[in-house]
Amino acid sequence: MILLPRYLQLLWEGLGLEGGPSVGNWGRENQGNKVLLGLGGGHYVPRHMDNVWKDGVWVGHLLSGYALPMEDPNQQKEDKSEKGIGGAWKQAIKVSYEATKSAFPGGEVIAHLDHKSFKSWQRNAVTSFLTEESIKMGKPEDFF
Repeated sequence: MILLPRYLQLLWEGLGLEGGPSVGNWGRENQGNKVLLGLGGGHYVPRHMDNVWKDGVWVGHLLSGYALPMEDPNQQKEDKSEKGIGGAWKQAIKVSYEATKSAFPGGEVIAHLDHKSFKSWQRNAVTSFLTEESIKMGKPEDFF
């Protein structure tokens, strides 16, 4: 048996690369399956990976915290609301969401935030943006 990090083990076993049968349905027929759009966290996004291991959950995009650059509104003199927070974070979320929807037709795309990895102003900004864009948010129990 080859020892791999957990996220690689998922791919290794899922595709049947260790000689056994592949796990799950790798076709695009995922009507009603939940599709994870993970936001925040470290490089290996461990809190999102906990959802990935559940049956019936597909993975769209996992954007770690550094992939969501945000400018601190306290460093700005003008608008300090969510609308005034600069950086490419909105574009990263929007593009990832649209690509995930396109890749999983019929799937239910749900954004999952790694709450502990965001400062409160960042979490509030992301939550407001997801609501504004009508992107569903979920907690771990929503992926059962």
